[in-house]
Amino acid sequence: LRVRGLSVPGKVHGIDLEVHPGEIVGLAGLVGAGRSEMLEAIFGAAPRGEGTVEMFGQVVSGTDPRSAIAAGLGYLPPDRKTAGLILAMTVRQNLTMVSTLGQLRITTPRAGPENAVMERAVTSMHLRAASPDAEAGTLSGGNQQKVALGKWLARQPRCLLLDEPTRGVDAAAKEEIHRIL
Repeated sequence: LRVRGLSVPGKVHGIDLEVHPGEIVGLAGLVGAGRSEMLEAIFGAAPRGEGTVEMFGQVVSGTDPRSAIAAGLGYLPPDRKTAGLILAMTVRQNLTMVSTLGQLRITTPRAGPENAVMERAVTSMHLRAASPDAEAGTLSGGNQQKVALGKWLARQPRCLLLDEPTRGVDAAAKEEIHRIL
């Protein structure tokens, strides 16, 4: 990921950032300093004033989340309940919503691919849900966060932008999320 001269009107100006494959880069700042707005702008979820975003040398041409996802970006927002999940949808639906983005559906998705995503999440993330068809809102905070992260991992983005990935989870869930990352 290469970001050059990124500006978010009224928030941040002239941001340059470069992240190489396999790197985990942490950004720190006071609340209101523009960290979240910068990540949202990179992902296309907030308006960009100026600047370019590139993935592996290719400019991400659109300035919307769909273009960012197509370019290989993912974004986990800081608040899973209002932006990271759809709490009234099932665990299975939340886990597969990004990986099946863009697929035309006349009927409900086939269970095979969804079951594989669900099985990987349960196994690799130690996701605990009464059922894959349980509403995401019925899960504990840590398991909700694992679903929010799992939906992006199922998509296998080339670069995943994480805004406070362990916010509001207990110590065990925090440790599990750090292990996954």
